[in-house]
Amino acid sequence: MISDFSQHLGISQEEMTSQYKKFDILRSVPTLKQVAETAVFLASENGVLFNSHIVDVDCGKLNVL
Repeated sequence: MISDFSQHLGISQEEMTSQYKKFDILRSVPTLKQVAETAVFLASENGVLFNSHIVDVDCGKLNVL
């Protein structure tokens, strides 16, 4: 995505990445372990309460339309 958008806008990938990271509230990205643990929880008996919900595992990225 970064490569495609930066080409379309005529800017470097580094500049596009910098612009994209401005929307990271927590200033971090989820680890593979964190994503896996979230999936395991949602598939468990305790996660049954999350039926038909969307769970974002993006560390609070603001999606600005």
